[in-house]
Amino acid sequence: MEEIFVTNLEEFEQLEIDYNLECCGYSGKYFNWEWFQDDEAELAVYVKILDDSKV
Repeated sequence: MEEIFVTNLEEFEQLEIDYNLECCGYSGKYFNWEWFQDDEAELAVYVKILDDSKV
């Protein structure tokens, strides 16, 4: 599965348009990252959580 790491809202919003992302909660693999997944596209998107704010 391909992994993409995102640290800005604009890039994440574009990925939401391009893929059918499902929120999977906080990552157990990467500390302080929330992750989203599109099973059909075999894609995992990790979003950096800064200052306890969410995307």
